[in-house]
Amino acid sequence: MFPFISTTFFNEPCELLFNQNLDNAGAFQFVAVTTHFGLKPFNSIAINPALRLSLKAGVNQVQSIWTLVQRDTLKCTQIITPKITYYEHFSSSVSSTMKKLKLEELGRISIDEFKEAAKLPVCILLDNVRSLHNVGSAFRTADAFRFEKIYLTGITGTPPHREIHKTALGATESVAWEYAESPATAVQELKNNGYKIIIVEQTTESKPLHQFQPEVGTKYCLVFGNEVNGVREDVIEQADLALEIPQIGTKHSLNISVCLGIVVWEVFRKLQLPRP
Repeated sequence: MFPFISTTFFNEPCELLFNQNLDNAGAFQFVAVTTHFGLKPFNSIAINPALRLSLKAGVNQVQSIWTLVQRDTLKCTQIITPKITYYEHFSSSVSSTMKKLKLEELGRISIDEFKEAAKLPVCILLDNVRSLHNVGSAFRTADAFRFEKIYLTGITGTPPHREIHKTALGATESVAWEYAESPATAVQELKNNGYKIIIVEQTTESKPLHQFQPEVGTKYCLVFGNEVNGVREDVIEQADLALEIPQIGTKHSLNISVCLGIVVWEVFRKLQLPRP
Protein backbone atom coordinates (compact mmCIF):
# COMPACT_ATOMS: atom_id res chain seq x y z
CA MET A 1 0.00 0.00 0.00
CA PHE A 2 1.39 3.36 -0.95
CA PRO A 3 0.52 6.85 0.28
CA PHE A 4 -0.61 9.66 -1.97
CA ILE A 5 1.73 12.53 -2.68
CA SER A 6 0.03 15.90 -2.59
CA THR A 7 0.08 18.33 -5.53
CA THR A 8 3.31 20.32 -5.35
CA PHE A 9 4.33 23.72 -6.62
CA PHE A 10 8.01 24.34 -7.28
CA ASN A 11 9.79 27.70 -7.04
CA GLU A 12 11.81 26.61 -10.08
CA PRO A 13 9.64 24.29 -12.21
CA CYS A 14 11.19 21.03 -13.30
CA GLU A 15 10.32 17.79 -15.05
CA LEU A 16 11.09 14.47 -13.37
CA LEU A 17 11.31 11.22 -15.33
CA PHE A 18 11.15 7.81 -13.62
CA ASN A 19 11.90 4.31 -14.84
CA GLN A 20 11.11 1.77 -12.12
CA ASN A 21 8.08 0.22 -10.44
CA LEU A 22 7.93 -1.87 -7.29
CA ASP A 23 5.84 -5.02 -7.08
CA ASN A 24 2.20 -4.37 -6.09
CA ALA A 25 2.59 -0.64 -6.57
CA GLY A 26 -0.61 1.28 -7.24
CA ALA A 27 -1.18 2.61 -10.73
CA PHE A 28 0.35 5.98 -9.98
CA GLN A 29 0.51 8.33 -12.91
CA PHE A 30 2.12 11.69 -12.50
CA VAL A 31 0.79 14.24 -14.94
CA ALA A 32 2.80 17.30 -15.80
CA VAL A 33 0.95 20.42 -16.85
CA THR A 34 3.43 22.26 -19.01
CA THR A 35 3.47 25.86 -20.03
CA HIS A 36 3.91 24.94 -23.66
CA PHE A 37 2.68 21.43 -24.32
CA GLY A 38 -0.40 20.89 -22.16
CA LEU A 39 -0.89 17.54 -20.41
CA LYS A 40 1.96 15.07 -20.52
CA PRO A 41 1.85 11.73 -18.62
CA PHE A 42 4.83 10.41 -16.68
CA ASN A 43 5.90 6.80 -16.30
CA SER A 44 4.36 4.97 -13.36
CA ILE A 45 6.48 5.03 -10.23
CA ALA A 46 6.54 3.14 -6.97
CA ILE A 47 6.88 4.84 -3.62
CA ASN A 48 8.39 3.48 -0.43
CA PRO A 49 5.51 3.42 2.10
CA ALA A 50 7.78 4.99 4.71
CA LEU A 51 8.56 7.92 2.42
CA ARG A 52 6.39 11.03 2.37
CA LEU A 53 7.28 13.83 0.01
CA SER A 54 5.98 17.34 0.48
CA LEU A 55 8.13 19.45 -1.78
CA LYS A 56 8.23 23.18 -2.09
CA ALA A 57 11.77 23.72 -3.26
CA GLY A 58 13.94 24.89 -6.10
CA VAL A 59 15.57 22.62 -8.66
CA ASN A 60 18.73 22.15 -6.60
CA GLN A 61 16.76 21.01 -3.57
CA VAL A 62 14.61 18.70 -5.69
CA GLN A 63 17.75 17.21 -7.23
CA SER A 64 19.15 16.54 -3.75
CA ILE A 65 15.93 14.89 -2.55
CA TRP A 66 15.68 12.57 -5.53
CA THR A 67 19.39 11.72 -5.29
CA LEU A 68 18.89 10.82 -1.64
CA VAL A 69 16.03 8.41 -2.28
CA GLN A 70 17.47 7.06 -5.51
CA ARG A 71 19.48 4.44 -3.62
CA ASP A 72 16.28 3.24 -1.96
CA THR A 73 13.18 2.46 -4.03
CA LEU A 74 12.57 5.53 -6.14
CA LYS A 75 14.61 5.83 -9.33
CA CYS A 76 14.80 9.25 -10.91
CA THR A 77 16.55 9.04 -14.26
CA GLN A 78 16.42 12.64 -15.41
CA ILE A 79 15.53 16.18 -14.37
CA ILE A 80 14.66 18.66 -17.09
CA THR A 81 14.02 22.38 -16.55
CA PRO A 82 12.17 24.70 -16.85
CA LYS A 83 9.03 23.30 -18.45
CA ILE A 84 6.74 21.97 -15.78
CA THR A 85 4.50 24.37 -13.94
CA TYR A 86 2.88 21.93 -11.51
CA TYR A 87 2.30 18.25 -10.87
CA GLU A 88 -0.76 16.18 -10.21
CA HIS A 89 -1.18 12.47 -9.67
CA PHE A 90 -3.89 9.92 -10.11
CA SER A 91 -4.28 6.42 -8.71
CA SER A 92 -6.54 3.54 -9.69
CA SER A 93 -6.94 2.49 -6.08
CA VAL A 94 -7.13 4.24 -2.72
CA SER A 95 -4.50 3.31 -0.18
CA SER A 96 -5.54 2.46 3.36
CA THR A 97 -2.77 4.81 4.48
CA MET A 98 -4.49 7.86 2.99
CA LYS A 99 -5.06 10.61 5.53
CA LYS A 100 -6.27 14.17 5.52
CA LEU A 101 -3.53 16.75 5.40
CA LYS A 102 -3.06 19.09 8.34
CA LEU A 103 -3.07 22.85 7.79
CA GLU A 104 0.70 23.03 8.23
CA GLU A 105 1.15 20.44 5.47
CA LEU A 106 -0.68 22.46 2.80
CA GLY A 107 2.24 24.73 1.89
CA ARG A 108 0.22 27.89 2.47
CA ILE A 109 1.98 31.22 2.09
CA SER A 110 1.57 34.15 4.47
CA ILE A 111 -0.44 37.28 3.71
CA ASP A 112 2.79 39.26 3.24
CA GLU A 113 4.16 36.59 0.89
CA PHE A 114 0.89 36.65 -1.04
CA LYS A 115 1.09 40.41 -1.51
CA GLU A 116 4.65 40.13 -2.83
CA ALA A 117 4.01 37.09 -5.04
CA ALA A 118 3.37 37.28 -8.77
CA LYS A 119 -0.32 37.45 -9.66
CA LEU A 120 -2.31 36.45 -12.69
CA PRO A 121 -3.14 39.65 -14.63
CA VAL A 122 -6.83 39.08 -14.00
CA CYS A 123 -9.22 41.04 -11.80
CA ILE A 124 -12.83 40.48 -10.75
CA LEU A 125 -15.55 43.12 -10.83
CA LEU A 126 -18.76 42.54 -8.86
CA ASP A 127 -21.62 44.51 -10.39
CA ASN A 128 -24.18 45.25 -7.67
CA VAL A 129 -23.86 41.88 -5.96
CA ARG A 130 -26.32 41.85 -3.07
CA SER A 131 -25.21 38.89 -0.96
CA LEU A 132 -22.32 39.54 1.41
CA HIS A 133 -21.66 35.80 1.46
CA ASN A 134 -21.08 35.93 -2.31
CA VAL A 135 -18.71 38.86 -1.83
CA GLY A 136 -16.71 36.93 0.76
CA SER A 137 -16.61 33.89 -1.49
CA ALA A 138 -15.23 36.03 -4.33
CA PHE A 139 -12.38 37.16 -2.08
CA ARG A 140 -11.59 33.61 -1.01
CA THR A 141 -11.57 32.36 -4.61
CA ALA A 142 -9.41 35.26 -5.81
CA ASP A 143 -6.95 34.45 -3.02
CA ALA A 144 -6.89 30.75 -3.93
CA PHE A 145 -5.83 31.43 -7.52
CA ARG A 146 -3.87 34.63 -6.94
CA PHE A 147 -5.93 37.04 -8.98
CA GLU A 148 -4.62 40.57 -8.72
CA LYS A 149 -7.64 42.55 -7.49
CA ILE A 150 -11.39 42.75 -6.85
CA TYR A 151 -13.55 45.75 -7.75
CA LEU A 152 -16.70 46.15 -5.65
CA THR A 153 -19.28 48.37 -7.32
CA GLY A 154 -22.77 49.76 -6.77
CA ILE A 155 -24.60 48.15 -3.85
CA THR A 156 -21.92 45.47 -3.42
CA GLY A 157 -20.85 45.34 0.23
CA THR A 158 -17.28 46.10 1.26
CA PRO A 159 -14.98 44.90 4.04
CA PRO A 160 -14.75 44.98 6.93
CA HIS A 161 -18.04 43.22 7.55
CA ARG A 162 -18.87 40.19 9.67
CA GLU A 163 -20.95 38.49 6.94
CA ILE A 164 -18.19 38.93 4.34
CA HIS A 165 -15.63 37.54 6.75
CA LYS A 166 -17.69 34.36 7.28
CA THR A 167 -16.93 33.19 3.76
CA ALA A 168 -13.74 35.16 3.01
CA LEU A 169 -11.96 33.71 6.06
CA GLY A 170 -9.33 36.45 6.03
CA ALA A 171 -8.92 36.73 2.25
CA THR A 172 -9.98 40.38 2.46
CA GLU A 173 -6.57 40.97 4.03
CA SER A 174 -4.61 39.34 1.21
CA VAL A 175 -6.53 40.30 -1.95
CA ALA A 176 -6.37 43.93 -3.07
CA TRP A 177 -9.76 45.57 -3.57
CA GLU A 178 -11.32 48.88 -4.51
CA TYR A 179 -14.83 50.30 -4.36
CA ALA A 180 -16.49 52.24 -7.19
CA GLU A 181 -20.01 53.60 -7.10
CA SER A 182 -20.61 53.13 -10.82
CA PRO A 183 -19.88 49.72 -12.42
CA ALA A 184 -19.85 51.27 -15.91
CA THR A 185 -17.32 53.93 -14.90
CA ALA A 186 -15.08 51.32 -13.26
CA VAL A 187 -15.22 49.17 -16.40
CA GLN A 188 -14.38 52.15 -18.60
CA GLU A 189 -11.33 52.93 -16.46
CA LEU A 190 -10.18 49.33 -16.68
CA LYS A 191 -10.56 49.38 -20.47
CA ASN A 192 -8.51 52.58 -20.57
CA ASN A 193 -5.82 50.73 -18.60
CA GLY A 194 -5.63 47.95 -21.16
CA TYR A 195 -7.95 45.32 -19.66
CA LYS A 196 -10.20 43.18 -21.81
CA ILE A 197 -13.66 43.16 -20.27
CA ILE A 198 -15.28 39.73 -20.04
CA ILE A 199 -18.83 39.62 -18.74
CA VAL A 200 -20.18 36.34 -17.41
CA GLU A 201 -23.71 36.56 -18.70
CA GLN A 202 -26.19 34.82 -20.97
CA THR A 203 -26.44 36.98 -24.12
CA THR A 204 -27.05 36.48 -27.82
CA GLU A 205 -23.28 36.59 -28.33
CA SER A 206 -22.11 34.53 -25.33
CA LYS A 207 -19.32 32.02 -25.87
CA PRO A 208 -19.26 28.69 -23.98
CA LEU A 209 -16.68 28.90 -21.20
CA HIS A 210 -14.76 25.80 -22.29
CA GLN A 211 -14.17 27.33 -25.74
CA PHE A 212 -12.53 30.44 -24.31
CA GLN A 213 -8.75 30.51 -24.58
CA PRO A 214 -7.17 33.43 -22.69
CA GLU A 215 -3.99 34.88 -24.14
CA VAL A 216 -0.86 34.90 -21.99
CA GLY A 217 0.22 38.49 -21.38
CA THR A 218 -3.26 39.94 -21.83
CA LYS A 219 -5.00 41.61 -18.88
CA TYR A 220 -8.58 40.56 -18.18
CA CYS A 221 -11.43 41.77 -16.00
CA LEU A 222 -14.16 39.21 -15.22
CA VAL A 223 -17.51 40.85 -14.49
CA PHE A 224 -20.20 39.09 -12.44
CA GLY A 225 -23.62 40.69 -12.10
CA ASN A 226 -26.45 41.00 -9.61
CA GLU A 227 -28.10 37.80 -8.34
CA VAL A 228 -31.45 38.70 -9.96
CA ASN A 229 -30.77 41.19 -12.75
CA GLY A 230 -27.34 40.04 -13.90
CA VAL A 231 -24.81 42.38 -15.49
CA ARG A 232 -26.05 45.93 -16.16
CA GLU A 233 -26.77 46.91 -19.76
CA ASP A 234 -24.31 49.83 -19.67
CA VAL A 235 -21.58 47.34 -18.68
CA ILE A 236 -22.61 44.82 -21.35
CA GLU A 237 -22.23 47.57 -23.96
CA GLN A 238 -18.55 47.93 -23.03
CA ALA A 239 -17.74 44.22 -22.94
CA ASP A 240 -15.15 42.69 -25.25
CA LEU A 241 -16.55 39.20 -24.74
CA ALA A 242 -19.42 37.42 -23.00
CA LEU A 243 -18.94 33.97 -21.48
CA GLU A 244 -21.51 31.53 -20.16
CA ILE A 245 -21.33 28.14 -18.49
CA PRO A 246 -23.26 25.60 -20.59
CA GLN A 247 -26.05 23.96 -18.57
CA ILE A 248 -28.58 21.25 -19.34
CA GLY A 249 -30.96 21.43 -16.36
CA THR A 250 -34.24 23.26 -15.74
CA LYS A 251 -32.85 26.47 -14.21
CA HIS A 252 -29.96 27.58 -16.41
CA SER A 253 -28.84 29.55 -13.41
CA LEU A 254 -26.03 29.18 -10.88
CA ASN A 255 -25.33 30.96 -7.62
CA ILE A 256 -22.72 33.69 -8.18
CA SER A 257 -20.18 32.08 -5.88
CA VAL A 258 -20.46 28.78 -7.77
CA CYS A 259 -20.35 30.48 -11.16
CA LEU A 260 -17.38 32.61 -10.13
CA GLY A 261 -15.47 29.58 -8.87
CA ILE A 262 -15.97 27.67 -12.13
CA VAL A 263 -14.96 30.61 -14.34
CA VAL A 264 -11.94 31.57 -12.22
CA TRP A 265 -10.63 28.01 -12.21
CA GLU A 266 -11.04 27.72 -15.99
CA VAL A 267 -9.10 30.94 -16.56
CA PHE A 268 -6.47 29.96 -13.99
CA ARG A 269 -5.76 26.55 -15.48
CA LYS A 270 -5.50 27.91 -19.02
CA LEU A 271 -3.04 30.67 -18.17
CA GLN A 272 0.56 30.13 -17.14
CA LEU A 273 0.54 29.60 -13.37
CA PRO A 274 2.52 32.09 -11.31
CA ARG A 275 5.30 30.75 -9.12
CA PRO A 276 4.72 30.84 -5.35
